[in-house]
Amino acid sequence: MSKISISPTGSLSELTPYLQLYFLSEGVAISTALSLAAELGIADLLADGPASSDELAKATATHAPSLYRVLRLLCGVGVFTGVEPRSFALTPLGEGLRTGVPGSMRSWVRMTGLRAWHHSYAEALHSVRTGEPVFKRATGAEFFDYFAAHPDEGEIFNGAMNDFGEVVSAAVVKAYDFGGIASIVDVGGGHGTLIAAILKHCPQMSGVLYELPHVAEGARQAIGDAGLADRCEIVGGDFFQSVPAGCD
Repeated sequence: MSKISISPTGSLSELTPYLQLYFLSEGVAISTALSLAAELGIADLLADGPASSDELAKATATHAPSLYRVLRLLCGVGVFTGVEPRSFALTPLGEGLRTGVPGSMRSWVRMTGLRAWHHSYAEALHSVRTGEPVFKRATGAEFFDYFAAHPDEGEIFNGAMNDFGEVVSAAVVKAYDFGGIASIVDVGGGHGTLIAAILKHCPQMSGVLYELPHVAEGARQAIGDAGLADRCEIVGGDFFQSVPAGCD
């Protein structure tokens, strides 16, 4: 089974405008397939080598023919590759869907598949017409209140912020001059990915991580695991009400 591509060289621009628009409009199908693969942990199941769609369906308690079609779609965009009829293997791109590997985007891709995300996008026209955020309109709750009320989804969201934060924090500590700064506060810092990277890069600095109380508890463990508990205070609160004072 060979990889399907949208043109002989894989370039969208080589297609007619009609087909370019068609493939762009189908982006939701690709993102949905990605989120399904991430949610089901397909990349983790393929970490040790190829497996058939029947084997993967059994491991994930899914319908084998339907899962096969999802995997075929993701072969077409380079996430997986077919190694023999109805068997699949990871590609370098698909490695990013594994759990816990450097540069993992699994949590991020799981987040993009949350029902709240899709419902919000479905209300996008209202936002464009009025300028109003639509998350509450779509879900019945403000953004952070929603995740507090849905802790399983909130954990996926926090994991996504950690995944993305690892990429961002590496760029921040490389690009920004922290000279002369003795103390720093990270407002809405999730589980502390960014502030931990900064504090490790700047051993002379102390910090405060400020988050909603239920998120702050997770941050406390992460900061401790990073060996920074003595230099980073964890404070629970609501940044819509106030933020900690006294840092540089």
